[in-house]
Amino acid sequence: MLRNFLLEKLILPMSDAFTGTSFIKELNYYRNVVAKMNADELHHLQKERLKKLLASSVNTIPYYQRFKIDLTDDPYHDIKQFPIMHKKMMKENIDSLLVHDKNKMVIEKSSGSSGIQGEVYMTLKENRAYQAAQTFLWEWSGYKMGEPLLQTGITPNRGFIKSIKDKLFLTQYADAYQLSEEKIIESLVTAKKTKKKFFGGYASSLNVFAEVASKNNIDLKFKGVMSWGDKLFDHYKTNISKAFGEPLITELYGTTEGFVISSTCEKGNHHQLTPQTFIELLDKDGNE
Repeated sequence: MLRNFLLEKLILPMSDAFTGTSFIKELNYYRNVVAKMNADELHHLQKERLKKLLASSVNTIPYYQRFKIDLTDDPYHDIKQFPIMHKKMMKENIDSLLVHDKNKMVIEKSSGSSGIQGEVYMTLKENRAYQAAQTFLWEWSGYKMGEPLLQTGITPNRGFIKSIKDKLFLTQYADAYQLSEEKIIESLVTAKKTKKKFFGGYASSLNVFAEVASKNNIDLKFKGVMSWGDKLFDHYKTNISKAFGEPLITELYGTTEGFVISSTCEKGNHHQLTPQTFIELLDKDGNE
């Protein structure tokens, strides 16, 4: 596809060079290196990255320096010395958690599906690396950058930069929080006219779109559907599949706080993105 070629070989590399970021480099690393690693190699990469992250935390972040943490060669042991950070704690201690001027950083806000909307600051380079990991998992649905996409989200006021991005990536954006039947029908009709191949957004919004499409006999077929933001219940999947021509449905699980946790593959299994995350299952008291 010509648009995909121009984005990956010309436009995005030029953008990386101009902004000092490495979106394409990170994306190709996931595609060509991470995707080909075996379990032992993935575990080693995870361990080394976690070790580096913890060392950076105790050496550069004022909040963690107060705990006087002594690191060993085992990051899986060391991480237990760090406090569990809840969104409320992060908001209350945000200034001591930063190592850069937050006025020069990108702010990301979570969906608030957990009850508290999180706010996280990151450098533009970190932000692009996060987007690269997310794009890598989007591709498991068959999506390629530049293919026509209908997307729901929480930032309907796109602004200049995001509006340019939407045009380049052929993205039609719909407000996930303004889900009147009239607006949904309008979005679906536009998506059909402009031949959108993929549909992505918050699981609950995807389900509402599917219900409206079925109710109003709107014949719209997608090649793939990517879900994120909240839980993709089984009846959501059934509604989406029935309404949109049985597309491949994948479920992304991550956080706007800067990392992607997992995604389902074409078989419906969740795969952890171990090079970017280390997952612990804890009870309410923080015990394994």
